[in-house]
Amino acid sequence: MKKLIFFCCLLLAPNLFALNLGEIRDEVRLRIKDVGVSGSRQRFTDAQLNDLINQTHRDVVNFTWVIKKSTDIESAVDTKSYELPTDYITSDRVQFRQRNIDETTTEALDGKFNNGSWRTSTGYPKNYYYEETDPGYIYLYPYPSSSASTGTITVEYVAQADTLSSDSDDPFNGYVTLQQYADLLIYEPCYKVFLIEGEGEKALEYRRYYESRLELMNSLIGKRPNYKPGFSSNRTGP
Repeated sequence: MKKLIFFCCLLLAPNLFALNLGEIRDEVRLRIKDVGVSGSRQRFTDAQLNDLINQTHRDVVNFTWVIKKSTDIESAVDTKSYELPTDYITSDRVQFRQRNIDETTTEALDGKFNNGSWRTSTGYPKNYYYEETDPGYIYLYPYPSSSASTGTITVEYVAQADTLSSDSDDPFNGYVTLQQYADLLIYEPCYKVFLIEGEGEKALEYRRYYESRLELMNSLIGKRPNYKPGFSSNRTGP
């Protein structure tokens, strides 16, 4: 019975992929029966449904870390901290002058350099670290003391999703390979609406759809089925 309900939901929307915000919201309305007929009042405004969709959008991206970006920051003399982009979640890789530098922690530096003396160390940066009290910044250790030790800091990072505001906005920052997971932004808002309205059984069904798709998305992201490390072919022609 549950499988039948699920396939019926799919049939209601023959193409759940490559949907923009307006189309996603329409699909949510269809499932919660809030379409509105002959000018009748809808239970949820566009703004309310957009909020639910964007909450799910952020949750999916924060769980899967699927959006990657890079930013260049110019270091300066006598400056140890540098502001990160507002959509920053965590670093994948940090380079200084196009060479990788390793992450360290304040605790590790305290243990190595007598509890705080390292904070005044200057020179050519070898490491980067973060301060819990200042999460929007990246710090260099040691930090530049002259132009000879300045350069470009390249931060490759996991990014937050852009907020969907216009009906024409595509989810997942427009990444084509991620559009197949747009149905996640339908199922979870439906779950929340049915939960609010006391439709517990319907809510659980949509929660199961959401969790199943999210698990699949998380397991497939980054997979490269044709990549075989260490494998070489002797073929020289077609």
